[in-house]
Amino acid sequence: KMELWRNFSANLSLVGNTLLRPGCFIYINPTISGLGDPSSKGSLGRAMGLGGYYMVLRVSNTIDESGWTTSAEAVWQSVPPGT
Repeated sequence: KMELWRNFSANLSLVGNTLLRPGCFIYINPTISGLGDPSSKGSLGRAMGLGGYYMVLRVSNTIDESGWTTSAEAVWQSVPPGT
């Protein structure tokens, strides 16, 4: 049961870009999954520890015949101020 309440890390696979670097912060909003906005204190996403601000730890880029892919690993830092 405790696993639902811990904050999760994020592994991202993106179309190639140069925006992510280790040490930068990103915001992940899980509302598209139907879990609610993490800035809302009553949302399921916030209660489960999904979404919010993450710090990027690692970034790698791959360019091959199928295109350019950027992979990033990030760790949860905080939720946005609640409403």
